Amino acid sequence: MIFARVDLKLKRKRTAGRQQYVKQLCDQEQVYGSLARFFDNARFQVLACLNSYVLTLTTDEEQLQAPKRAARARGVKLRYITDITKDNLAYCKRQMNMVDELRHLDGIRGNFILSDKEFMAAPDISQAKPLTEGIHSSDEKMLNQLRCMFETLWHHSVPAEARIRELELESEDIDYGIRHEPELDPDQISEHGRKRRSKVIDRFYVCARCGSVFVYMEDSEEHKVSTGHKEMKEFPI
Repeated sequence: MIFARVDLKLKRKRTAGRQQYVKQLCDQEQVYGSLARFFDNARFQVLACLNSYVLTLTTDEEQLQAPKRAARARGVKLRYITDITKDNLAYCKRQMNMVDELRHLDGIRGNFILSDKEFMAAPDISQAKPLTEGIHSSDEKMLNQLRCMFETLWHHSVPAEARIRELELESEDIDYGIRHEPELDPDQISEHGRKRRSKVIDRFYVCARCGSVFVYMEDSEEHKVSTGHKEMKEFPI
């Protein structure tokens, strides 16, 4: 996700009597330490939107998994969205036992995670670009935007179980479209989701007039036509 860089590693401001901060993280030790504190601070829920490589990188990191387990033990609900592929399939299966809900959405590039009062975000993470930088902030305006974006992405995603079964069928060289699988609810892998599968999600759109949020450009264009709301703001991720 793209954010304006801060000149100092830590900036603080007060809004409505509560001190807010934006901290720039510059190496893996800072990122992992902030993630551990993030889970320690979570009270009610953690929402995460992660690209396809992040779970491959972090699933075996006990420094990150221990505070996540502790958060769940306190009753914190974890909802994760990621791009489930044949390359990260084994890690995603394990994560299904580590979070409360895991869902799949194709083409995710940006990475962010948020709780009740703070969030963290990092640029594109891959084998060539490990998790070595990011930001950690409690800025309320950005937190609310990310929460709204997460729920929009959640609406467009499909349950991990459905995506995993689909990949397993593909690996057996079986055409899912003509195979009858009674144990799999066909509504879980919607026609809508399949049509979206080839599209990369690299930004979201917010109507400047009514605040509606859209993941796909064509949906934002349809909104313009149906409502007459012409101004649409774009937020790259």
